Order: sequence, then structure tokens, then C-alpha cells
Amino acid sequence: MNKEVEYRVRPVTRYIITRYHSEQMPSGLYYAGCETIGSFDNQAQAEQVANALSKAEPGSVYQSGIPGSDGDWSVE
Repeated sequence: MNKEVEYRVRPVTRYIITRYHSEQMPSGLYYAGCETIGSFDNQAQAEQVANALSKAEPGSVYQSGIPGSDGDWSVE
């Protein structure tokens, strides 16, 4: 009997949206955190969703973390 088993590591590209937030408390200390919002196969989809989320949350900023991306850096 001839049996062969092979394991390989293959590169996979995904685009995740993260939401970082920080707030200064009345005591002067800062509270901060980061959460993953979603994972996308396509950069354009991730950019569209991140931009829409930023526009829906007053005071938030959308910043593309992908070098060379011309993401929307505006503050709503």
C-alpha cells in the first residue's frame, strides 16, 4: 500500500476592518481598545464598508492601512 500525506502553507490575502477607539476619562486616564469589525476577500469591498462605517459614526476618521491606497481621510 502506497500512501502519501502532504501539508502545505499557502499565502492567503484577506482585508480586515478594525475599529480603534480611545477616550480620556474625567480622572485624566485614557481608555482605549481595538476590535475587528469584519474580514473581506476584496480590498475595494473592505474600503467601501470602512468608509461607510466612518461616515455613520460622528467624529470618526477612516484611514486606509494599505500603502498606496487613496482612501478617504476626511473627518465627518
